[in-house]
Amino acid sequence: MMKQFLIKMFRLGLLIYLILWCLQFGIDAGLKLNQNNPFYEWNMIDKGAINAEVVFFGSSRTYKHYNPEIIDEKLHVNSYNLGNDGTAIDIQRIRNMAYFSNNKVPEVIVQNVDITSLFPTEKLYKKNQYFPRYTTRNFDILYNIDDAIFIEYVIPMYKYRGYLNVFELALQGYLSIKTENKNYKGFSINNSSWDGKFEKQKQQLKGVLDFSHVNFKERLLVFDEMLANLNAHSNTVLLVWAPEYYERQELEGAVLSNIKNKYSEAADKYKNTYFIDFTKDSLCYHKKYFYNSYHLNGTGAAIFSEKIADTIAKYHVFK
Repeated sequence: MMKQFLIKMFRLGLLIYLILWCLQFGIDAGLKLNQNNPFYEWNMIDKGAINAEVVFFGSSRTYKHYNPEIIDEKLHVNSYNLGNDGTAIDIQRIRNMAYFSNNKVPEVIVQNVDITSLFPTEKLYKKNQYFPRYTTRNFDILYNIDDAIFIEYVIPMYKYRGYLNVFELALQGYLSIKTENKNYKGFSINNSSWDGKFEKQKQQLKGVLDFSHVNFKERLLVFDEMLANLNAHSNTVLLVWAPEYYERQELEGAVLSNIKNKYSEAADKYKNTYFIDFTKDSLCYHKKYFYNSYHLNGTGAAIFSEKIADTIAKYHVFK
């Protein structure tokens, strides 16, 4: 009797486990259909619907700085901004690999670089955007950031704890419900004026920007691995250090020039790969072009995008 009972319990447990996997598959499939941020760009990548000649990778400083509308008009190309908020180089690799797997090879890759992109990722920002990307290829990257990833890979539905809105988001995907999306080809404009927080937080920021918590030697190895992948998937790679407000640069001190040198050395290892430094550009000296010390506003991004278009034309001749 006990044996039969255990067999029945095993079968019931297995049935429940399979049902949960099916339900999770259905939710993830719905998220892959969602047409709203932060899922839209991911899903365009998965569908192979971008296929741009120029792509921009990086964090929020890519997301906010590179305007494809201006660049397309100047260069007569199809460009796309694939910058992603709150991402450092380790997590950026997931988007890079997804793009290369599903879209044609771009002629030019612009990878925004800076100091904070080298910071180790301590927490997945907007973690629900990665739920449909729990694949074997991404496991090591995700697990190195979040120890809970192992259990989330094994136990179906467990990853959704604390993210109950995924059910609504999946339903939006299946019903093709699109809420307001102000992004243009991945670019998010911010027309705010200088927010004044830099002056108030300068002392606090100085403590953060001592960088003693970052093992740059280790992080640059991760970057070099990513750069090798970028170089293998494009004719020209530009490592661009976008403008940042000059007083912030003063707080970054000697680390700023050191990391610039490291990026330049990394670029020199590869054919048709160049480091472009905008930290001394005239934009950096005027608050009117920034909404905070690290991000250009709409006016600054428009001017910068004009300059980036000219820079791309200098280093690459389109077919």
